[in-house]
Amino acid sequence: MKRFWIWLKTEYKRAAFLLPSLCGRAALVLAAVFLLLFCARRWAEGENSGPIKIGYAAQEDPLTRMAVSYVENMESVKSFCSLVAVDEEEGMERLRRGELTALIVLPRNVVEGILNGQNEPAELYLSQAAQPLGLLFEELADTGIGLLQTAQAEIYATSRLTEEFGEGGEALESMYREIDAFNLNLVMNREQYFRQRGLSPTGSQSAAVYYGGALFTVYLLLSGLFFITRLKRSMEEQMLLALRRGISLPAQLAGRTLVTVFLFFAASCLPAVLWLWPPVRENLRPAPDLPVCGVLFLAFLCAAALLQLVCLLADSPSATILIWGVLALMMGYVSGCFLPSALLPEIVEKLSLFLPTTYIRSAFSMLFSPTAADAGKTAAGLAFFTALFCLTGSLVAETRKRRRAGL
Repeated sequence: MKRFWIWLKTEYKRAAFLLPSLCGRAALVLAAVFLLLFCARRWAEGENSGPIKIGYAAQEDPLTRMAVSYVENMESVKSFCSLVAVDEEEGMERLRRGELTALIVLPRNVVEGILNGQNEPAELYLSQAAQPLGLLFEELADTGIGLLQTAQAEIYATSRLTEEFGEGGEALESMYREIDAFNLNLVMNREQYFRQRGLSPTGSQSAAVYYGGALFTVYLLLSGLFFITRLKRSMEEQMLLALRRGISLPAQLAGRTLVTVFLFFAASCLPAVLWLWPPVRENLRPAPDLPVCGVLFLAFLCAAALLQLVCLLADSPSATILIWGVLALMMGYVSGCFLPSALLPEIVEKLSLFLPTTYIRSAFSMLFSPTAADAGKTAAGLAFFTALFCLTGSLVAETRKRRRAGL
């Protein structure tokens, strides 16, 4: 055991010797990341200029004003667009100047037409330079028309049934009120669902927490490229160490894994300089506690065990770099580090549950929001993959040892 600790101390000294070059290479990566974040923020500020303006030209009467007021005061509509009352000529001119994204010209007596079933169509004009939000508004308008047609079909079906079975006018009016109440209740419940639950591609996590965890995951994996060749040991070197000092191959693997954890931790401390930038400091506030620190240690240990396994499987330093780089990018993509898993094909989202990077991302998300993920599930997943990689690495090392002994 004494020989093991002396050897491990030597390995840590070799790792400490790598820190200056590690800092220099990581500084270049951080500079690129900072530039990317800065450009993305400037682009977002330019794109997010507030709700889009939708003009509408309609006859001035109490029913129309009441209907427009009802629509524009819905929370989902207020957060998406603002309605501007214009006459048709003014609206067309403002549409040409780009002041409006869309213009709706409603027919005369539009509300009465809806109630009596005439349904004279409205006219929708989109700006030639319509933003994607304008096209989205067109789709939402089509969806709203479909809902209105369904509601009218219910009214007509009820009227026809009352004629068939001889119900009186009082019963018909009562059924109309019930249908209206049912439809309004359904619409309002949908409104509350989207407004309060805040559905988004990032699930229950805020975008800052989700992408912060994803960025740290990708950075952690790619930082292994800075030192992976220095950690690779040839099979001859490992067997010589086992013969001369009596340190078994699994013990060597465990020691190098701990050294890799140290290097990963040192590399991950460098992005702390990003908190000097106010936008990062405002949106990502680390909240480490004991359970979060435990899960983060498991994340470093899992990444280190995977890296050591790649070092064992690869035949040359150049192959080691290539395999690790491709593996990091592929696993990061499938785990939703570049695009949220909800935006990926369903099969990819299911596959992400079987990758360690998914649990590493959850661990980093917990650093900024302890409730961002299930700590128990994340810890169990990381522990499972760490044990799997360590066991596989030990089996690979022992198998190659036996083959060489047979030769």
